[in-house]
Amino acid sequence: MAATNASASSSHGKCRAPDWPTTSSCGTFTATGLNLAYDGGTPTFDLAVDAGSAVGNAPQVQLSYDCSGDGSWNRVETYRYFATDPVAGWEHYTKGPH
Repeated sequence: MAATNASASSSHGKCRAPDWPTTSSCGTFTATGLNLAYDGGTPTFDLAVDAGSAVGNAPQVQLSYDCSGDGSWNRVETYRYFATDPVAGWEHYTKGPH
């Protein structure tokens, strides 16, 4: 895979998408200007999350792809919620081999 004129951005704050349950906060990470070729396989991620002593937090990952570059999502993958523990310290929310 190669990236040409690639850039990335992130935003944090309160957000809601039409098909998501109500969330108190979320982060959005966007990569643009990518020129990639599909070579098989599946997406993987390994996110460090820490709910501190809070109970009931459960981050969720959703990957949205605009394969045609027209601004609409051609594929959306939503992954399971990760139930965090109420103990301060990092946990790994993962999908795929690491």
